[in-house]
Amino acid sequence: MAFAGGLGARLYLLEVPHDAHANEVATVPGGLAIVLLFAESNTRFLVEVPPDRVGRFEAAMGDVPHAAVGEVIAESNLLVVDVDPMANRHVVEIEVAALKQAWQKPLKW
Repeated sequence: MAFAGGLGARLYLLEVPHDAHANEVATVPGGLAIVLLFAESNTRFLVEVPPDRVGRFEAAMGDVPHAAVGEVIAESNLLVVDVDPMANRHVVEIEVAALKQAWQKPLKW
């Protein structure tokens, strides 16, 4: 999607399934958004599913916890929308090309 296809994504933190408790989040600067972005939870995957196959994908997932957390966008940016919809802001807004360059940099000797 992003690196190979030159597309971007808009992700909504409010839609990310989690079991973070309010008392744990209260001690983290940046709150729930930071916890959801950087927690070291096991086995989180981001899967791209064409709109016409969402039903099939969800059926295949069965009881495995999953959620639709965003969409592919034509602009080549990664946009992450804050957990507070009233804030109407992005907690991450960066060009995909910059992310790809940072990801590849350690491999360029």
